[in-house]
Amino acid sequence: MNLSSIYAPVQSLLGQTEAEITRLVHDFGEPEVREVLGQFLSHPGKRIRPALLFLSAGAGNPDAANLPPFLVKAATAFELVHSASLVHDDIIDVSDSRRGVPTVNGRFGNTVAVLAGDILYAQAFLMLSGDVPIFRIILDVTKHMCMGEIHQMRAKKMTEDLYFKIIESKTAHLMSASCEVGAILSGSSPAAIDTLREFGRRFGYLYQLVDDWQDGDAPVENFHFAGQIERHRILARECLKSLPASSCRTSLLEFVDQLAAVE
Repeated sequence: MNLSSIYAPVQSLLGQTEAEITRLVHDFGEPEVREVLGQFLSHPGKRIRPALLFLSAGAGNPDAANLPPFLVKAATAFELVHSASLVHDDIIDVSDSRRGVPTVNGRFGNTVAVLAGDILYAQAFLMLSGDVPIFRIILDVTKHMCMGEIHQMRAKKMTEDLYFKIIESKTAHLMSASCEVGAILSGSSPAAIDTLREFGRRFGYLYQLVDDWQDGDAPVENFHFAGQIERHRILARECLKSLPASSCRTSLLEFVDQLAAVE
Protein backbone atom coordinates (compact mmCIF):
# COMPACT_ATOMS: atom_id res chain seq x y z
CA MET A 1 0.00 0.00 0.00
CA ASN A 2 1.07 3.55 -0.70
CA LEU A 3 0.49 4.86 2.81
CA SER A 4 2.37 8.10 2.14
CA SER A 5 -0.29 9.05 -0.40
CA ILE A 6 -3.16 7.98 1.85
CA TYR A 7 -1.74 9.74 4.90
CA ALA A 8 -0.77 12.93 3.04
CA PRO A 9 -3.70 15.09 4.30
CA VAL A 10 -2.89 14.30 7.94
CA GLN A 11 0.87 13.77 7.82
CA SER A 12 1.62 16.67 10.15
CA LEU A 13 -0.81 15.31 12.75
CA LEU A 14 0.77 11.86 12.51
CA GLY A 15 4.16 13.50 13.06
CA GLN A 16 2.82 15.13 16.21
CA THR A 17 1.57 11.73 17.38
CA GLU A 18 5.01 10.19 16.90
CA ALA A 19 6.51 13.04 18.92
CA GLU A 20 3.95 12.51 21.67
CA ILE A 21 4.71 8.78 21.89
CA THR A 22 8.44 9.50 22.05
CA ARG A 23 7.84 12.06 24.79
CA LEU A 24 5.78 9.62 26.83
CA VAL A 25 8.53 7.00 26.76
CA HIS A 26 11.11 9.56 27.85
CA ASP A 27 8.84 10.87 30.62
CA PHE A 28 8.82 7.54 32.44
CA GLY A 29 11.35 8.31 35.16
CA GLU A 30 12.49 4.78 35.88
CA PRO A 31 15.18 3.65 33.40
CA GLU A 32 13.96 0.05 33.61
CA VAL A 33 10.44 1.06 32.55
CA ARG A 34 11.75 3.26 29.73
CA GLU A 35 13.82 0.37 28.43
CA VAL A 36 10.88 -2.04 28.40
CA LEU A 37 8.38 0.35 26.79
CA GLY A 38 10.97 1.71 24.40
CA GLN A 39 11.60 -1.85 23.24
CA PHE A 40 8.11 -1.88 21.76
CA LEU A 41 7.21 1.73 21.01
CA SER A 42 10.50 2.55 19.27
CA HIS A 43 9.51 0.20 16.42
CA PRO A 44 6.35 1.84 15.06
CA GLY A 45 3.90 0.00 12.90
CA LYS A 46 1.70 1.60 10.27
CA ARG A 47 -0.12 3.87 12.75
CA ILE A 48 -3.41 2.94 11.09
CA ARG A 49 -5.63 3.83 14.04
CA PRO A 50 -4.30 7.38 14.46
CA ALA A 51 -4.53 7.84 10.68
CA LEU A 52 -8.16 6.70 10.69
CA LEU A 53 -8.91 9.07 13.56
CA PHE A 54 -7.37 12.07 11.80
CA LEU A 55 -8.82 11.27 8.38
CA SER A 56 -12.27 10.80 9.90
CA ALA A 57 -11.97 14.16 11.64
CA GLY A 58 -11.28 15.79 8.29
CA ALA A 59 -13.86 13.79 6.36
CA GLY A 60 -16.60 14.33 8.94
CA ASN A 61 -16.16 18.10 9.08
CA PRO A 62 -14.01 19.34 6.20
CA ASP A 63 -15.02 22.95 6.97
CA ALA A 64 -13.58 22.91 10.49
CA ALA A 65 -11.22 25.88 10.74
CA ASN A 66 -9.16 24.51 13.61
CA LEU A 67 -8.96 20.98 14.98
CA PRO A 68 -8.61 20.73 18.78
CA PRO A 69 -5.17 19.91 20.24
CA PHE A 70 -6.87 17.05 22.10
CA LEU A 71 -7.12 15.25 18.74
CA VAL A 72 -3.43 14.28 18.88
CA LYS A 73 -3.75 13.14 22.48
CA ALA A 74 -6.73 10.96 21.55
CA ALA A 75 -4.91 9.46 18.58
CA THR A 76 -1.91 8.69 20.79
CA ALA A 77 -4.15 7.02 23.36
CA PHE A 78 -5.76 4.82 20.71
CA GLU A 79 -2.32 3.78 19.46
CA LEU A 80 -1.27 2.94 23.03
CA VAL A 81 -4.33 0.71 23.47
CA HIS A 82 -3.48 -1.05 20.22
CA SER A 83 0.14 -1.44 21.35
CA ALA A 84 -0.92 -2.82 24.73
CA SER A 85 -3.12 -5.40 23.03
CA LEU A 86 -0.19 -6.51 20.86
CA VAL A 87 2.08 -6.89 23.89
CA HIS A 88 -0.49 -9.11 25.55
CA ASP A 89 -1.21 -11.01 22.31
CA ASP A 90 2.48 -11.85 22.00
CA ILE A 91 2.37 -13.42 25.47
CA ILE A 92 -0.74 -15.44 24.63
CA ASP A 93 0.71 -16.55 21.28
CA VAL A 94 4.16 -17.26 22.78
CA SER A 95 5.73 -15.03 20.11
CA ASP A 96 9.42 -14.19 20.47
CA SER A 97 9.53 -11.65 17.65
CA ARG A 98 7.25 -9.20 15.81
CA ARG A 99 8.22 -7.57 12.52
CA GLY A 100 11.71 -9.02 12.95
CA VAL A 101 12.17 -7.39 16.37
CA PRO A 102 12.19 -9.28 19.71
CA THR A 103 8.88 -8.98 21.55
CA VAL A 104 8.71 -7.61 25.07
CA ASN A 105 8.01 -11.08 26.44
CA GLY A 106 10.74 -12.57 24.27
CA ARG A 107 13.32 -10.20 25.72
CA PHE A 108 12.10 -9.55 29.27
CA GLY A 109 9.78 -12.48 30.04
CA ASN A 110 6.03 -12.84 30.42
CA THR A 111 5.67 -11.18 33.82
CA VAL A 112 7.35 -7.95 32.73
CA ALA A 113 5.42 -8.01 29.45
CA VAL A 114 2.06 -8.26 31.25
CA LEU A 115 2.99 -5.28 33.38
CA ALA A 116 4.23 -3.32 30.33
CA GLY A 117 0.91 -3.88 28.58
CA ASP A 118 -0.93 -2.77 31.70
CA ILE A 119 1.14 0.43 31.84
CA LEU A 120 0.26 1.21 28.22
CA TYR A 121 -3.45 0.71 28.92
CA ALA A 122 -3.25 2.86 32.04
CA GLN A 123 -1.40 5.63 30.20
CA ALA A 124 -4.01 5.64 27.43
CA PHE A 125 -6.85 5.87 29.94
CA LEU A 126 -5.12 8.71 31.80
CA MET A 127 -4.75 10.66 28.57
CA LEU A 128 -8.50 10.45 27.87
CA SER A 129 -9.82 10.72 31.43
CA GLY A 130 -10.59 14.44 31.06
CA ASP A 131 -13.20 13.79 28.37
CA VAL A 132 -15.79 11.43 29.85
CA PRO A 133 -17.63 10.47 26.61
CA ILE A 134 -14.35 9.64 24.81
CA PHE A 135 -13.08 7.89 27.93
CA ARG A 136 -16.18 5.67 27.96
CA ILE A 137 -15.65 4.80 24.29
CA ILE A 138 -12.07 3.62 24.82
CA LEU A 139 -13.04 1.63 27.92
CA ASP A 140 -15.83 -0.11 25.98
CA VAL A 141 -13.41 -0.90 23.15
CA THR A 142 -10.88 -2.40 25.58
CA LYS A 143 -13.57 -4.55 27.17
CA HIS A 144 -14.65 -5.92 23.78
CA MET A 145 -11.07 -6.61 22.72
CA CYS A 146 -10.51 -8.70 25.85
CA MET A 147 -13.82 -10.50 25.38
CA GLY A 148 -12.88 -11.33 21.80
CA GLU A 149 -9.62 -12.87 22.94
CA ILE A 150 -11.50 -15.02 25.46
CA HIS A 151 -13.97 -16.13 22.78
CA GLN A 152 -11.08 -17.12 20.52
CA MET A 153 -9.15 -18.98 23.21
CA ARG A 154 -12.14 -20.90 24.54
CA ALA A 155 -13.76 -21.77 21.21
CA LYS A 156 -14.18 -25.53 20.97
CA LYS A 157 -14.89 -25.26 17.26
CA MET A 158 -14.43 -22.22 15.04
CA THR A 159 -17.44 -21.34 12.92
CA GLU A 160 -17.86 -18.55 10.41
CA ASP A 161 -20.23 -16.70 12.74
CA LEU A 162 -17.79 -16.94 15.63
CA TYR A 163 -14.92 -15.84 13.38
CA PHE A 164 -16.74 -12.62 12.47
CA LYS A 165 -17.73 -12.09 16.10
CA ILE A 166 -14.05 -12.29 17.07
CA ILE A 167 -13.03 -9.91 14.26
CA GLU A 168 -15.61 -7.39 15.44
CA SER A 169 -14.42 -7.59 19.05
CA LYS A 170 -10.66 -7.68 18.51
CA THR A 171 -10.23 -5.46 15.44
CA ALA A 172 -13.34 -3.69 14.19
CA HIS A 173 -14.37 -2.13 17.51
CA LEU A 174 -11.06 -0.28 17.87
CA MET A 175 -11.03 0.97 14.28
CA SER A 176 -14.69 1.97 14.50
CA ALA A 177 -14.03 3.91 17.70
CA SER A 178 -11.00 5.60 16.14
CA CYS A 179 -13.17 6.93 13.33
CA GLU A 180 -16.00 7.85 15.69
CA VAL A 181 -13.76 9.80 18.06
CA GLY A 182 -12.09 11.68 15.22
CA ALA A 183 -15.51 12.72 13.93
CA ILE A 184 -16.72 13.73 17.39
CA LEU A 185 -13.66 15.85 18.16
CA SER A 186 -13.82 17.69 14.83
CA GLY A 187 -17.39 18.79 15.52
CA SER A 188 -18.99 16.59 12.87
CA SER A 189 -22.75 16.26 12.65
CA PRO A 190 -24.44 13.30 14.40
CA ALA A 191 -25.14 11.77 10.99
CA ALA A 192 -21.49 12.04 9.97
CA ILE A 193 -20.38 10.54 13.29
CA ASP A 194 -22.69 7.56 12.74
CA THR A 195 -21.43 7.19 9.18
CA LEU A 196 -17.78 7.17 10.17
CA ARG A 197 -18.37 4.82 13.09
CA GLU A 198 -19.89 2.31 10.68
CA PHE A 199 -17.14 2.93 8.13
CA GLY A 200 -14.52 2.09 10.76
CA ARG A 201 -16.35 -1.09 11.62
CA ARG A 202 -16.43 -2.22 7.98
CA PHE A 203 -12.80 -1.16 7.53
CA GLY A 204 -11.90 -3.30 10.55
CA TYR A 205 -13.54 -6.36 9.03
CA LEU A 206 -11.77 -5.72 5.75
CA TYR A 207 -8.40 -5.20 7.42
CA GLN A 208 -8.57 -8.44 9.39
CA LEU A 209 -9.86 -10.46 6.45
CA VAL A 210 -6.94 -9.31 4.31
CA ASP A 211 -4.47 -9.98 7.14
CA ASP A 212 -5.78 -13.50 7.72
CA TRP A 213 -5.87 -14.22 3.99
CA GLN A 214 -2.23 -13.22 3.65
CA ASP A 215 -1.30 -15.35 6.65
CA GLY A 216 -3.27 -18.32 5.33
CA ASP A 217 -5.44 -18.39 8.47
CA ALA A 218 -8.73 -19.65 7.04
CA PRO A 219 -11.21 -19.87 9.94
CA VAL A 220 -13.26 -22.72 8.50
CA GLU A 221 -12.98 -25.09 5.56
CA ASN A 222 -13.88 -23.59 2.17
CA PHE A 223 -13.98 -20.04 3.53
CA HIS A 224 -14.14 -17.61 0.57
CA PHE A 225 -11.73 -14.83 1.47
CA ALA A 226 -11.86 -13.10 -1.90
CA GLY A 227 -15.65 -12.78 -1.85
CA GLN A 228 -15.75 -11.54 1.75
CA ILE A 229 -12.97 -9.03 1.12
CA GLU A 230 -14.79 -7.61 -1.89
CA ARG A 231 -18.07 -7.50 0.04
CA HIS A 232 -16.56 -5.49 2.88
CA ARG A 233 -14.68 -3.24 0.46
CA ILE A 234 -17.99 -2.30 -1.14
CA LEU A 235 -19.73 -1.86 2.23
CA ALA A 236 -16.94 0.36 3.54
CA ARG A 237 -17.04 2.55 0.43
CA GLU A 238 -20.83 2.79 0.62
CA CYS A 239 -20.54 4.28 4.11
CA LEU A 240 -18.67 7.31 2.76
CA LYS A 241 -21.13 8.23 -0.01
CA SER A 242 -23.06 10.65 2.17
CA LEU A 243 -19.98 12.66 3.20
CA PRO A 244 -18.96 15.79 1.25
CA ALA A 245 -15.96 15.69 -1.04
CA SER A 246 -12.65 16.34 0.72
CA SER A 247 -9.04 15.20 0.61
CA CYS A 248 -9.60 13.14 3.76
CA ARG A 249 -12.65 11.37 2.31
CA THR A 250 -10.63 10.61 -0.83
CA SER A 251 -7.86 9.14 1.31
CA LEU A 252 -10.30 6.91 3.18
CA LEU A 253 -11.68 5.60 -0.12
CA GLU A 254 -8.14 5.04 -1.40
CA PHE A 255 -7.26 3.28 1.84
CA VAL A 256 -10.13 0.82 1.35
CA ASP A 257 -9.29 0.09 -2.28
CA GLN A 258 -5.57 -0.35 -1.71
CA LEU A 259 -6.16 -2.60 1.28
CA ALA A 260 -8.53 -4.84 -0.65
CA ALA A 261 -6.15 -4.99 -3.62
CA VAL A 262 -3.22 -6.41 -1.63
CA GLU A 263 -2.39 -9.95 -2.77
